[in-house]
Amino acid sequence: MKKDSVILIALLIALIVGSVFVVRPQKSKESKVSTTYNADPMGTKAFFTLLQRTGYRVDRLDRPYTEMPEDTKILIVVQPSTAAEDSRFTQNILGPGISDEESKALDNWVNSGGTAIFLADELDGVPAAFGSTYKSGKGFIYAFPSRKTITNKGMRKTANAIKLMKIIDKHASKDDLIVFDEYHHGIIQNRPLLSYMSSQVWTAIVIAFIALILLVYSRGRRFGAVRSLPPAEAVRPGYEFVESVARLYKRAHASDLAAGVLCESFRQSLCVKLGLSTDSQTNKIFLRLSEEVTAELAARADKVLTQCDRANQAGEKPTQEELVDIAREVFELEKELGIGI
Repeated sequence: MKKDSVILIALLIALIVGSVFVVRPQKSKESKVSTTYNADPMGTKAFFTLLQRTGYRVDRLDRPYTEMPEDTKILIVVQPSTAAEDSRFTQNILGPGISDEESKALDNWVNSGGTAIFLADELDGVPAAFGSTYKSGKGFIYAFPSRKTITNKGMRKTANAIKLMKIIDKHASKDDLIVFDEYHHGIIQNRPLLSYMSSQVWTAIVIAFIALILLVYSRGRRFGAVRSLPPAEAVRPGYEFVESVARLYKRAHASDLAAGVLCESFRQSLCVKLGLSTDSQTNKIFLRLSEEVTAELAARADKVLTQCDRANQAGEKPTQEELVDIAREVFELEKELGIGI
């Protein structure tokens, strides 16, 4: 073994041993912050993703209620924080409480036709004025004394998702904006990027920098055999997710809703790609698509859209097998057309 290789290995071992003392392994701690970025049981990422997949305009609010976007129709507030409960999301910067000025701005927004949905354990952190369900002016306020309904864990129960979706459907169309309050979780607009970086991240940067120096010192030599990527056949197909969703909707006797969501998502993505209005008729979509792709591919897409239109008009409920067949065909079409990726 050459001298420079021995030096390189010795330095790497010293670096690894030193990093163990600098950053001691910590037991993974489940996050309790109900933010849309959190995939743990108490997070709300599942419901945020569900709204996106069903075609709603969804965004995150990273500013106070006094700066609410004008086109916001529904505001969803889940367990607003007044303390840094989880450094992975708040980085020890306290999430601001809902101020009196924000409460007044929110009250005016609701009276003008907005809908606010509060979900918090015993409504902690929620101003008393918004701690109950009632109609206010042209708008509505919904208050739930538990956040479990909207959490990732709660979304495992179909009834919870349907209950919240009914409220959303009642007060918003697919063109209206729905925002999740992240400001009161400490995720704030224009916050310096460096403030999100913990000591572990800084340590990782230092280690990476030292490793780069060692790599340059070793003249970029590579160790180990070349590994090939797994074949495409080994990759799990994307429609497997739809198969599980199909079983979920089957238990809720709502396979028609699942098929409708799938078809509507495919139609909207196709219209966006072709530069058409999302409410364009199937025949118009087919004619435009025929100008862009092969006749065979256009015919397959037209067949799916026509089948969806026919099932929707007849009010038919597809079986689980039929729903999975539709999902597979839509998945293949999206891949070949370069949409939904």
